[in-house]
Amino acid sequence: MKKFSYKLSRMGMMAAIGAATLGACSKDDGDDNFIEQNDVRVEFSQLRNGFDRLNPDTIRMIASRPDVKNIYLVPVDIWNNLVTRNIQLLRKNLLSPAIDAAPGRVFGEGDFRFKPGAVNVDDSLWFVSKGWTVNQKQH
Repeated sequence: MKKFSYKLSRMGMMAAIGAATLGACSKDDGDDNFIEQNDVRVEFSQLRNGFDRLNPDTIRMIASRPDVKNIYLVPVDIWNNLVTRNIQLLRKNLLSPAIDAAPGRVFGEGDFRFKPGAVNVDDSLWFVSKGWTVNQKQH
């Protein structure tokens, strides 16, 4: 059996720290309605009506759920068939309104693999600023 020596002058301080710690961990804080929040990933594509998922009303509906923290818009399938003008329209008419539907909660995730040279600098910088990458994952 080991013996530990303690200075009595420190025992009061240790007891106060222990009491404060236990008080902070109390479950009696009145918040019995805690809902765990998770991130949601919304995949979209040019195929199979995949743009329907970017409808601002759909994004607002998802964001209104109490169990949703953030929404990530994830491009899937092919994107290398778009020309510069189509990429601009994708950004301005679909992605920007979807992100603006729930400010601070909707982000881009994943990689757009456009045809090399098809995306202009302004659009590329916008995609990156929202969380996507452009032509980074080559298979």
